[in-house]
Amino acid sequence: MRILSIKHLVTAAMLFIAPAAMSQAYGKVIITNYLTERVNVVVSYAACRPDAFLVSQGRVSGDSIIPGVNRAQPYRGACLVKKITGTYEKYPKSPITEFQSGGTAVSHFYIKNQAFSEWPGIWSKSSFWDDSIKQRRELEKTNPEKLIPIKKKP
Repeated sequence: MRILSIKHLVTAAMLFIAPAAMSQAYGKVIITNYLTERVNVVVSYAACRPDAFLVSQGRVSGDSIIPGVNRAQPYRGACLVKKITGTYEKYPKSPITEFQSGGTAVSHFYIKNQAFSEWPGIWSKSSFWDDSIKQRRELEKTNPEKLIPIKKKP
């Protein structure tokens, strides 16, 4: 009788703990593609199986690009993103700079050209701006003639 009671207690506890654990799960990885080509991506996680999927291309509308957006299919759980690699669907040998991290809970990433370069890369929102600022400071020192002037608002 006592063993049956403990089993019921453990089952009841799991019913309360499982939803709390689920709320600690990270969102599915979402990748927004600003390039006009489709990109195959592989998302590598810390201690979890990788996801591989195709991200739709952006499309030109006037003077802007409407990005393609795709999500990783499986449930991510408590897996931290360590690396995201990408290759063009049509041109698999063309370079796309990969995203690397020690492990991040971030779930939204971008595929776009680096701010002061022609080379595309995969970025989290914060890493894109941090790297863009570093890149601009480096260009200011080494090749100021290559800088695109920043337009100031009137």
